[in-house]
Amino acid sequence: MIVGGIAIMIVGGPIVAAMIGGALLGGGFSAGSQKLTTGQVNWGKVGVDMAIGAAAGGLGAAVNCWASCSVLMIGGPGRTG
Repeated sequence: MIVGGIAIMIVGGPIVAAMIGGALLGGGFSAGSQKLTTGQVNWGKVGVDMAIGAAAGGLGAAVNCWASCSVLMIGGPGRTG
């Protein structure tokens, strides 16, 4: 798992890694909660929840990256000029 995560970070970067993580979490929680509550899994709903998780993960990572870059450009800690 760790090696796979590192490979994703190298190949796709942090935004792609966050999207994959969000998709896996969204789909996993969806399938698990459906199985527990109804005894069945609607794979169409799992797919939709994976897409939502991927979008949320990518958006969160992109905002984090943008905010980090903005702080550095404005004058983060240690910047003197």
